[in-house]
Amino acid sequence: SYLLHPPLLEEQGLVFAIRWFAEGFTKRNNIPVVLDLPDGGVRLEPEIETALFRIVQEALGNIYRHAGATKAWIT
Repeated sequence: SYLLHPPLLEEQGLVFAIRWFAEGFTKRNNIPVVLDLPDGGVRLEPEIETALFRIVQEALGNIYRHAGATKAWIT
């Protein structure tokens, strides 16, 4: 349940949470994730940040399970 709504998302924002999740994804799955994200100064509505975070989670999970990729990008 921690990964469904990590406290970092609420405390630090979407960009920070995506960076944190991508780093952990790389460590767990040995698939580097290249990030092209803003510095993170702008915050969105909490519901939107949660939805976007879950989209990133699902997309990286699909890359791991189905793509056979050696690298992933988040822009």
